[in-house]
Amino acid sequence: MFLSVIIAIYNAENYIKECLESIDRQTERDFELILVDDGSVDSSHAICEKYAQTHENASVLTIRHAGAAAARNAGLKQARGEYVLFFDSDDFILREDFFERLSLESERANDAMFFKYCDYFEDTKLLRYCSFSYKNAKKAESYGEKIQALVNGDAFYGMAWTKCVKRTFLLEHGIEFQEGLRGEDMDWNFRLITSLESITFIDEQFVAYRRHEGSASAENSLKLLADFIQIIKNWQKTVNALEDETLKNALLGALAKYYSNLLITYSRVNDPKKKIFLPEIKALSPLLKYASSRRPKLVAKAYAAGGAGLTLSLLKLKDRRI
Repeated sequence: MFLSVIIAIYNAENYIKECLESIDRQTERDFELILVDDGSVDSSHAICEKYAQTHENASVLTIRHAGAAAARNAGLKQARGEYVLFFDSDDFILREDFFERLSLESERANDAMFFKYCDYFEDTKLLRYCSFSYKNAKKAESYGEKIQALVNGDAFYGMAWTKCVKRTFLLEHGIEFQEGLRGEDMDWNFRLITSLESITFIDEQFVAYRRHEGSASAENSLKLLADFIQIIKNWQKTVNALEDETLKNALLGALAKYYSNLLITYSRVNDPKKKIFLPEIKALSPLLKYASSRRPKLVAKAYAAGGAGLTLSLLKLKDRRI
Protein backbone atom coordinates (compact mmCIF):
# COMPACT_ATOMS: atom_id res chain seq x y z
CA MET A 1 0.00 0.00 0.00
CA PHE A 2 1.35 3.41 -1.00
CA LEU A 3 -0.22 5.81 1.49
CA SER A 4 -1.76 5.98 4.96
CA VAL A 5 -3.86 9.11 5.52
CA ILE A 6 -4.35 9.83 9.23
CA ILE A 7 -6.98 12.36 10.30
CA ALA A 8 -7.28 13.42 13.93
CA ILE A 9 -10.90 14.40 14.61
CA TYR A 10 -12.40 16.28 17.52
CA ASN A 11 -15.86 17.86 17.30
CA ALA A 12 -15.53 18.47 13.57
CA GLU A 13 -19.10 17.73 12.47
CA ASN A 14 -19.27 20.98 10.50
CA TYR A 15 -16.19 20.22 8.41
CA ILE A 16 -15.38 16.51 8.27
CA LYS A 17 -17.79 15.75 5.41
CA GLU A 18 -16.11 18.29 3.11
CA CYS A 19 -12.72 16.85 4.10
CA LEU A 20 -13.83 13.28 3.34
CA GLU A 21 -15.44 14.28 0.05
CA SER A 22 -12.18 15.84 -1.12
CA ILE A 23 -10.39 12.57 -0.31
CA ASP A 24 -13.08 10.60 -2.14
CA ARG A 25 -12.28 12.52 -5.34
CA GLN A 26 -8.65 11.39 -5.45
CA THR A 27 -7.66 9.58 -8.66
CA GLU A 28 -5.00 7.54 -6.83
CA ARG A 29 -6.83 4.83 -4.87
CA ASP A 30 -3.93 2.92 -3.31
CA PHE A 31 -4.34 4.36 0.17
CA GLU A 32 -5.90 3.66 3.54
CA LEU A 33 -7.78 6.24 5.56
CA ILE A 34 -7.49 6.13 9.35
CA LEU A 35 -10.06 8.32 11.09
CA VAL A 36 -9.03 8.86 14.70
CA ASP A 37 -11.89 10.15 16.81
CA ASP A 38 -10.31 12.00 19.73
CA GLY A 39 -13.33 11.61 22.02
CA SER A 40 -15.72 13.86 20.08
CA VAL A 41 -18.99 14.76 21.78
CA ASP A 42 -20.79 15.90 18.62
CA SER A 43 -21.82 13.81 15.59
CA SER A 44 -18.27 13.43 14.22
CA HIS A 45 -17.99 9.79 15.30
CA ALA A 46 -21.30 8.86 13.65
CA ILE A 47 -20.26 10.59 10.41
CA CYS A 48 -16.96 8.69 10.38
CA GLU A 49 -18.61 5.34 11.12
CA LYS A 50 -21.10 5.85 8.32
CA TYR A 51 -18.28 6.73 5.93
CA ALA A 52 -16.23 3.66 6.92
CA GLN A 53 -19.23 1.38 6.29
CA THR A 54 -19.20 2.31 2.61
CA HIS A 55 -15.43 2.61 2.10
CA GLU A 56 -13.34 -0.55 2.50
CA ASN A 57 -10.12 1.43 2.80
CA ALA A 58 -11.40 3.48 5.75
CA SER A 59 -11.32 2.59 9.44
CA VAL A 60 -12.35 4.41 12.60
CA LEU A 61 -10.18 4.42 15.70
CA THR A 62 -11.63 5.89 18.90
CA ILE A 63 -9.55 7.17 21.82
CA ARG A 64 -10.29 9.14 24.98
CA HIS A 65 -9.90 12.85 24.39
CA ALA A 66 -6.18 13.61 24.64
CA GLY A 67 -5.47 16.07 21.84
CA ALA A 68 -4.34 15.93 18.22
CA ALA A 69 -0.86 14.66 19.10
CA ALA A 70 -2.20 11.56 20.84
CA ALA A 71 -4.68 10.93 18.02
CA ARG A 72 -1.99 11.15 15.35
CA ASN A 73 0.35 8.88 17.30
CA ALA A 74 -2.44 6.31 17.69
CA GLY A 75 -3.12 6.49 13.95
CA LEU A 76 0.55 6.01 13.12
CA LYS A 77 0.67 2.81 15.17
CA GLN A 78 -2.17 1.40 13.08
CA ALA A 79 -0.85 2.63 9.71
CA ARG A 80 0.49 0.18 7.10
CA GLY A 81 1.25 2.40 4.12
CA GLU A 82 4.69 3.09 2.70
CA TYR A 83 4.15 6.80 3.27
CA VAL A 84 2.14 8.66 5.92
CA LEU A 85 0.12 11.85 5.47
CA PHE A 86 -1.31 13.59 8.54
CA PHE A 87 -4.37 15.66 7.76
CA ASP A 88 -6.62 18.02 9.74
CA SER A 89 -10.35 17.35 9.82
CA ASP A 90 -11.36 20.93 9.00
CA ASP A 91 -9.10 21.24 5.94
CA PHE A 92 -9.71 19.84 2.47
CA ILE A 93 -7.81 18.85 -0.66
CA LEU A 94 -7.93 21.22 -3.63
CA ARG A 95 -6.93 18.86 -6.45
CA GLU A 96 -8.04 15.39 -7.47
CA ASP A 97 -4.51 14.41 -8.51
CA PHE A 98 -2.91 15.14 -5.10
CA PHE A 99 -2.30 11.52 -4.05
CA GLU A 100 -1.36 10.64 -7.62
CA ARG A 101 1.34 13.31 -7.62
CA LEU A 102 2.65 12.07 -4.29
CA SER A 103 2.84 8.56 -5.72
CA LEU A 104 4.78 9.75 -8.77
CA GLU A 105 7.16 11.91 -6.72
CA SER A 106 7.81 9.02 -4.30
CA GLU A 107 9.77 7.32 -7.09
CA ARG A 108 12.63 9.71 -6.26
CA ALA A 109 13.07 7.52 -3.16
CA ASN A 110 13.51 10.40 -0.72
CA ASP A 111 12.26 9.97 2.83
CA ALA A 112 9.91 12.96 2.74
CA MET A 113 7.92 15.10 0.33
CA PHE A 114 7.03 18.73 1.09
CA PHE A 115 4.18 20.51 -0.70
CA LYS A 116 2.31 23.82 -0.45
CA TYR A 117 -1.11 24.98 0.65
CA CYS A 118 -3.67 27.78 0.33
CA ASP A 119 -5.36 29.71 3.11
CA TYR A 120 -9.14 29.29 3.00
CA PHE A 121 -11.07 32.01 4.81
CA GLU A 122 -14.25 30.52 6.14
CA ASP A 123 -16.14 33.82 6.51
CA THR A 124 -15.57 34.92 2.88
CA LYS A 125 -15.02 31.51 1.23
CA LEU A 126 -11.96 32.95 -0.49
CA LEU A 127 -8.65 31.21 -1.17
CA ARG A 128 -5.30 32.96 -0.73
CA TYR A 129 -2.42 31.27 -2.46
CA CYS A 130 0.82 31.09 -0.51
CA SER A 131 3.54 33.46 -1.66
CA PHE A 132 6.59 31.32 -0.93
CA SER A 133 8.35 29.04 -3.40
CA TYR A 134 10.45 25.89 -3.17
CA LYS A 135 12.40 26.90 -6.29
CA ASN A 136 15.66 27.75 -4.51
CA ALA A 137 15.43 24.76 -2.18
CA LYS A 138 15.05 22.45 -5.18
CA LYS A 139 18.17 23.95 -6.81
CA ALA A 140 20.37 23.83 -3.69
CA GLU A 141 22.92 21.03 -3.59
CA SER A 142 23.50 19.93 0.02
CA TYR A 143 20.78 19.14 2.53
CA GLY A 144 21.87 22.02 4.76
CA GLU A 145 21.73 24.43 1.82
CA LYS A 146 18.21 23.25 1.00
CA ILE A 147 17.03 24.02 4.53
CA GLN A 148 18.81 27.38 4.42
CA ALA A 149 16.97 28.18 1.17
CA LEU A 150 13.66 27.36 2.88
CA VAL A 151 14.45 29.69 5.78
CA ASN A 152 15.74 32.52 3.59
CA GLY A 153 12.65 32.33 1.40
CA ASP A 154 10.25 32.18 4.35
CA ALA A 155 9.24 28.70 3.18
CA PHE A 156 10.12 26.92 6.44
CA TYR A 157 6.78 25.86 7.92
CA GLY A 158 6.16 23.41 10.73
CA MET A 159 2.71 22.10 9.87
CA ALA A 160 2.67 18.32 9.66
CA TRP A 161 -0.04 18.41 6.97
CA THR A 162 2.37 19.98 4.45
CA LYS A 163 4.55 16.88 4.49
CA CYS A 164 4.33 13.25 3.40
CA VAL A 165 6.90 11.00 5.10
CA LYS A 166 7.98 7.38 4.84
CA ARG A 167 6.33 5.45 7.66
CA THR A 168 9.42 3.32 8.37
CA PHE A 169 11.52 6.49 8.63
CA LEU A 170 9.24 7.90 11.30
CA LEU A 171 9.27 4.64 13.24
CA GLU A 172 13.01 4.01 12.97
CA HIS A 173 13.83 7.52 14.16
CA GLY A 174 11.17 7.60 16.87
CA ILE A 175 9.54 10.69 15.37
CA GLU A 176 6.14 11.21 16.94
CA PHE A 177 4.10 14.09 18.32
CA GLN A 178 4.75 15.15 21.89
CA GLU A 179 1.46 14.72 23.70
CA GLY A 180 0.12 17.48 25.92
CA LEU A 181 2.17 20.12 24.09
CA ARG A 182 0.67 23.16 22.39
CA GLY A 183 2.52 23.75 19.16
CA GLU A 184 3.25 20.04 18.71
CA ASP A 185 3.66 20.46 14.94
CA MET A 186 6.60 22.83 15.41
CA ASP A 187 8.37 20.36 17.70
CA TRP A 188 7.59 17.44 15.36
CA ASN A 189 8.92 19.38 12.38
CA PHE A 190 12.29 19.99 14.06
CA ARG A 191 12.49 16.29 14.94
CA LEU A 192 11.86 15.49 11.30
CA ILE A 193 14.22 18.09 9.77
CA THR A 194 17.13 17.12 12.04
CA SER A 195 16.70 13.43 11.12
CA LEU A 196 16.21 13.72 7.35
CA GLU A 197 18.96 13.73 4.76
CA SER A 198 16.82 14.18 1.64
CA ILE A 199 13.54 15.91 0.73
CA THR A 200 11.48 16.03 -2.46
CA PHE A 201 9.93 19.49 -2.91
CA ILE A 202 6.67 19.78 -4.84
CA ASP A 203 6.24 23.46 -5.65
CA GLU A 204 2.46 23.25 -5.99
CA GLN A 205 -0.51 23.89 -3.71
CA PHE A 206 -2.74 20.94 -2.86
CA VAL A 207 -4.33 21.64 0.53
CA ALA A 208 -6.81 24.29 1.69
CA TYR A 209 -6.03 25.37 5.26
CA ARG A 210 -9.22 26.63 6.86
CA ARG A 211 -8.84 29.86 8.80
CA HIS A 212 -11.66 30.34 11.26
CA GLU A 213 -12.88 33.85 12.00
CA GLY A 214 -11.52 35.02 15.34
CA SER A 215 -9.36 31.93 15.79
CA ALA A 216 -6.12 33.85 16.37
CA SER A 217 -7.19 35.28 19.73
CA ALA A 218 -8.95 32.08 20.80
CA GLU A 219 -5.81 30.01 20.34
CA ASN A 220 -3.54 32.22 22.42
CA SER A 221 -3.15 31.33 26.09
CA LEU A 222 -0.62 31.09 28.91
CA LYS A 223 -0.26 27.37 28.15
CA LEU A 224 0.62 28.16 24.54
CA LEU A 225 3.17 30.75 25.65
CA ALA A 226 4.82 28.35 28.10
CA ASP A 227 5.03 25.54 25.54
CA PHE A 228 6.20 27.88 22.77
CA ILE A 229 9.08 29.09 24.94
CA GLN A 230 10.02 25.54 25.95
CA ILE A 231 10.06 24.32 22.34
CA ILE A 232 12.37 27.13 21.27
CA LYS A 233 14.68 26.62 24.27
CA ASN A 234 14.88 22.85 23.70
CA TRP A 235 15.62 23.14 20.00
CA GLN A 236 18.09 25.99 20.44
CA LYS A 237 20.18 23.65 22.57
CA THR A 238 19.82 20.73 20.14
CA VAL A 239 20.55 22.82 17.04
CA ASN A 240 23.66 24.40 18.59
CA ALA A 241 25.06 20.89 19.03
CA LEU A 242 24.75 20.01 15.32
CA GLU A 243 28.02 19.34 13.49
CA ASP A 244 26.78 20.48 10.08
CA GLU A 245 27.41 24.23 10.27
CA THR A 246 25.20 25.02 7.29
CA LEU A 247 22.28 23.13 8.74
CA LYS A 248 22.93 24.62 12.18
CA ASN A 249 22.83 28.21 10.88
CA ALA A 250 19.75 27.46 8.80
CA LEU A 251 17.84 26.09 11.78
CA LEU A 252 18.96 28.94 14.02
CA GLY A 253 17.44 31.18 11.36
CA ALA A 254 14.25 29.14 11.59
CA LEU A 255 14.26 29.60 15.36
CA ALA A 256 14.67 33.35 14.82
CA LYS A 257 11.45 33.25 12.80
CA TYR A 258 9.71 31.30 15.55
CA TYR A 259 11.02 33.75 18.13
CA SER A 260 9.37 36.53 16.12
CA ASN A 261 6.16 34.50 16.17
CA LEU A 262 6.55 34.07 19.93
CA LEU A 263 6.66 37.85 20.37
CA ILE A 264 3.50 38.16 18.27
CA THR A 265 1.80 35.49 20.36
CA TYR A 266 2.82 37.26 23.57
CA SER A 267 1.37 40.54 22.29
CA ARG A 268 -1.97 38.79 21.60
CA VAL A 269 -2.39 37.14 24.99
CA ASN A 270 -4.68 39.25 27.16
CA ASP A 271 -3.98 37.56 30.48
CA PRO A 272 -1.87 39.91 32.69
CA LYS A 273 -0.12 36.87 34.15
CA LYS A 274 1.79 36.60 30.89
CA LYS A 275 4.43 38.96 32.33
CA ILE A 276 5.97 36.04 34.25
CA PHE A 277 7.28 34.76 30.89
CA LEU A 278 8.93 38.01 29.85
CA PRO A 279 12.39 37.26 31.37
CA GLU A 280 12.57 33.95 29.48
CA ILE A 281 11.42 35.63 26.28
CA LYS A 282 14.07 38.33 26.59
CA ALA A 283 16.73 35.69 27.24
CA LEU A 284 15.98 34.12 23.85
CA SER A 285 16.38 37.40 21.93
CA PRO A 286 19.98 36.62 20.76
CA LEU A 287 18.33 34.27 18.25
CA LEU A 288 17.37 37.35 16.26
CA LYS A 289 20.95 37.77 15.04
CA TYR A 290 20.32 34.71 12.84
CA ALA A 291 17.25 36.27 11.19
CA SER A 292 17.43 35.71 7.43
CA SER A 293 13.89 36.28 6.14
CA ARG A 294 11.88 39.49 5.97
CA ARG A 295 9.72 39.48 9.11
CA PRO A 296 12.41 38.27 11.55
CA LYS A 297 14.78 40.87 10.13
CA LEU A 298 12.23 43.62 10.77
CA VAL A 299 11.65 42.32 14.29
CA ALA A 300 15.42 42.20 14.86
CA LYS A 301 15.74 45.86 13.81
CA ALA A 302 12.94 46.90 16.16
CA TYR A 303 14.44 44.90 19.02
CA ALA A 304 17.89 46.41 18.45
CA ALA A 305 16.37 49.90 18.48
CA GLY A 306 14.12 49.64 21.50
CA GLY A 307 14.31 46.22 23.11
CA ALA A 308 11.38 43.98 23.97
CA GLY A 309 9.10 46.84 25.08
CA LEU A 310 9.17 48.76 21.80
CA THR A 311 9.01 45.61 19.70
CA LEU A 312 5.95 44.26 21.52
CA SER A 313 4.21 47.65 21.30
CA LEU A 314 4.81 47.84 17.54
CA LEU A 315 3.60 44.28 17.03
CA LYS A 316 0.44 44.94 19.02
CA LEU A 317 -0.22 48.13 17.04
CA LYS A 318 0.26 46.31 13.73
CA ASP A 319 -2.07 43.53 14.90
CA ARG A 320 -4.83 46.04 15.65
CA ARG A 321 -4.54 47.55 12.16
CA ILE A 322 -4.91 44.09 10.64
